[in-house]
Amino acid sequence: PVPGLTRVERPRSWLFDPSITVPRDFADQQGRVFARQGERINPLDRLPNFNRVLIFVDGDDAEQVAFALRRAKRAPDRERVYIVLTNGAPLELMRRHKVEMFFDQDASLTTRFGITRVPSVVEREGRSLRISEVRP
Repeated sequence: PVPGLTRVERPRSWLFDPSITVPRDFADQQGRVFARQGERINPLDRLPNFNRVLIFVDGDDAEQVAFALRRAKRAPDRERVYIVLTNGAPLELMRRHKVEMFFDQDASLTTRFGITRVPSVVEREGRSLRISEVRP
């Protein structure tokens, strides 16, 4: 399980800037540099059709899992929803619900996004990502 996460008590949300500072020059197969060292890049500028929604839940909490399944089911066709477990047994849940699920290995995503409570939803809002801690 991802350590230190608690259940959402009060909903809240914030914007997350996914921009990175390029650590070194990057070039394609022909040697054309497409990102220069020190340049600040927002990946969403280069992915205008980015439509991923991440739902982080504790897989051992049936209410959170049900919330994630409902949210995924009602998503518009233009959205790709990924249920990301922070605890629980992904294979067992996938078999039971017949839905693909992922696990936040080494807490890499929750750490990157600053998520400390679940369930949380991450979705695009313009050039940022909206992170929302929600009640199931």
